[in-house]
Amino acid sequence: MSNDWVIETMDNPKYPLELFLRMITVSMETMRIVKSLPPLVVMDEK
Repeated sequence: MSNDWVIETMDNPKYPLELFLRMITVSMETMRIVKSLPPLVVMDEK
């Protein structure tokens, strides 16, 4: 099963997979950055 729209418009049948892999990379990098942040301290307002 192929994605005809991608083949016609992007001239790259691997585009959906490449996009998915980039999304995974961005997600993993985001997780790495979030884990490196210092803890959030919320002050109680009184």
